[in-house]
Amino acid sequence: MVHACRGAVWVADSRTAVPDTDNDNGGGSVRGCKAVSVAYSQWEVKARALNRHGWDITVSDWVERHATSLDRINKADVADIVLKQIMKQKFHLQ
Repeated sequence: MVHACRGAVWVADSRTAVPDTDNDNGGGSVRGCKAVSVAYSQWEVKARALNRHGWDITVSDWVERHATSLDRINKADVADIVLKQIMKQKFHLQ
């Protein structure tokens, strides 16, 4: 099951947030990748705060690692990027 919640998608285990992209850089980096979105940075802060109180929340960087510059401008989320990848594979698009 997947739940959407204010700038992030919560994955089936309800402990993993997958933040949307946005067109405003947070100024950091994810394991040497492109600058992270504000949404990613905000969810990282939220997760750390909740984890200090006994929660076990992970913020996924999958969208950050797979989003293009155009995805970021269009504020793509995980579904947009996955569908784009499926279409590329199915129709051999570049």
